[in-house]
Parts: sequence; C-alpha cells; structure tokens
Amino acid sequence: MNAWLKNDIIKLIEWNLDEWKSWLSEDTDTDEGWTQLTIGYDDQTELWGYQTGDNSFTGAAYGFQAWLVVNFSRECMAEEIMERLCEEYDENTLARACYQY
Repeated sequence: MNAWLKNDIIKLIEWNLDEWKSWLSEDTDTDEGWTQLTIGYDDQTELWGYQTGDNSFTGAAYGFQAWLVVNFSRECMAEEIMERLCEEYDENTLARACYQY
C-alpha cells in the first residue's frame, strides 16, 4: 500500500474507531454487531474518501474506481483492521494489473 494512503488510513482508524465501535452491538451473531469500513482511492491523484456502513452507493468512497472494504466488530483492534485493508489493497493491485493485459 502506498505510504500516503496507509498513513492517512491509520490516522482515520485511530481517531474514529472508538466511536464506530460504540455504534455496534456486542452480539456479533447479528448484523448490529458488525459494520463496514469502505475506503475509495485513486493512486494517481492520491485522493481518497471513506464511509462506514452500507451507504447504498451514496457514500464518499463510491466516487473512486478502487475500493477497500473490511467488516469489523467491537472486538476488532485497529491493527487487525489495517492488516485486512492492506491485504485487500494487495489483491486489488494484482487484479488491476491482470486486467490491464
């Protein structure tokens, strides 16, 4: 993952994770126990946006061609969320490289 995007996402998660978790139920067996973090980004312009939850294609992330999506519960730590986002970024990069040929 590009350093600029990684640093920005780390700050985003650190600043907001406690609040996001406060919205969630402790019961991870229901939909109320989970939410999504979606990051939309453009490597060329270094622009990005994010949203939490399912915003039905109206959130700040959907204007970008590339997305990173991770589900998380109250039990998830910031490092785990970041690790999942990095894995998704690597998968997106590989998929885009294959698509170009």
